[in-house]
Amino acid sequence: MRLNSKEIQSIVRIAKEIYGEDVSVYLFGSRTDDTKRGGDIDLLIRTESPKKGILDRIRMKARLKQTERLAREFEICDRHIQRIHEALDALHAEIPMSVDFYAGLDQDQIRCMDQFIFRFSKLQDAMGAKLFRYVLTYLDEDVSSLPMRDVLNLLERFRIIDKADEWGYIRELRNEIAHDYPLLENDIVSVLNELISKVPLLESIYERLRQRIKSVSL
Repeated sequence: MRLNSKEIQSIVRIAKEIYGEDVSVYLFGSRTDDTKRGGDIDLLIRTESPKKGILDRIRMKARLKQTERLAREFEICDRHIQRIHEALDALHAEIPMSVDFYAGLDQDQIRCMDQFIFRFSKLQDAMGAKLFRYVLTYLDEDVSSLPMRDVLNLLERFRIIDKADEWGYIRELRNEIAHDYPLLENDIVSVLNELISKVPLLESIYERLRQRIKSVSL
């Protein structure tokens, strides 16, 4: 059977959520063949509860897609966070950095700094462009047509972020350093130090997203 333990747990949990505790779930089709690759997850649902119709089948299919999408984005963000810490550890810098330290970076340290900036940007993009909306959709909020500001306000209401304005500030910081603007060394170091100081905040928001999903998945 080509399903991992997390996928099995998610399928059973969602089936119980929609069909009740007495539900039985059976896998059939290509996913039962360990010699094959890919393929849809084909499920047979049996329950002693009153017969469920097409709307519940559609609801379960949508829920499974949401769960799969969330798992994929969490995995991507985990990788970005890991690379951020690897870059900062390899940089061997005292934080906050001094201008003298920045001016004396060797080639390996420059590569580490570039990796930090790249991964920080990718993490914020993944959270802001996808994960925020995926989590809110999972919480039954219709955010398909909401502008980013309204999404941030919703996240603040759910206490996933403390202040909507703070997210915009972090985004402007990374835009400032990620683009080839003619900045003075003093300015570059100030922005880099501020970005590095925001890593724990990004991780805190990320962890709240995870915990919010767990709280409605129990």
